[in-house]
Amino acid sequence: MYEISSDPARQLLIVRVGGFWTREIMATYRAQVGQQASALRQAGGCKRILVDMSHYPIQSGDIADGHATALRFARETLGARAAIVMTSALSRLQATRVATSSGHRLFSDDVAAMTWLMSDAD
Repeated sequence: MYEISSDPARQLLIVRVGGFWTREIMATYRAQVGQQASALRQAGGCKRILVDMSHYPIQSGDIADGHATALRFARETLGARAAIVMTSALSRLQATRVATSSGHRLFSDDVAAMTWLMSDAD
């Protein structure tokens, strides 16, 4: 369902998600992302987040809202920017409003996402 890792040297949190989620999965995911982000903050900061949703189908409204809340938290509380990788056109439609309103960007591949995250460009 999801994999979370970090790269403290680059102040980077890496999240890969897949499958169809329930509220229980979302709650566990949010707690684990929070733990990883907290550990990164203690190690020097969590300034960049790569979210790979390339194998993630359209979700229910509750789950989409959970991701939106997490992205707002990333920007407003952590000061982090997120690059979200999505290959499905329909998924991109669901995520575009949330990503752009919170200062994050959508990409169709990991290379472009990481290039943007590691640059100073907004």
